[in-house]
Amino acid sequence: MPWQTYTLRAIRAARLAGKRAARAGARTVEPEHWLDALLADRAAIPFVLNELNIDIAALKSEARKLAGAGGRAPRSKPRFSKRTTLILEAAAKEAHSLGEREIDARHLLLGVSREGGAAARLLEQHHATPAALRQAIRKALHIAAPARCPECGYDLRATPLRCPECGKDV
Repeated sequence: MPWQTYTLRAIRAARLAGKRAARAGARTVEPEHWLDALLADRAAIPFVLNELNIDIAALKSEARKLAGAGGRAPRSKPRFSKRTTLILEAAAKEAHSLGEREIDARHLLLGVSREGGAAARLLEQHHATPAALRQAIRKALHIAAPARCPECGYDLRATPLRCPECGKDV
């Protein structure tokens, strides 16, 4: 994993996800631990979630339960799961699609939302779908939606959220 492409905030989230997994007694760091760790961020993530009018305290509470905080006996050094690898790959793609060189915590949150597991379902229950999160991040960072679909080149000026040609969320 080339950690040079990650911001300090993203690296802190990775360490905290590992600590949360260890504290829960898990052998691997799962998306639920990532979500719990990302919600501990007091700057970037709350700013994005506030754009969506999400009750952050309720989401944190549910994420903490989902991650199994205070569960089994603590383990030392849980490893990244295959699902975590999918999150990291999705975060890299999201950063690239937003035109950013470094992967930040907000990209990791998008990765968690795209993974499809329990953490992604929890985000969806709070109306934080991948498309809504992407739009909130663009709004928070003042990034305009792309004029053309990165997959097929379709003109997106009339339909900024999803490409009608190939179905890709943009």
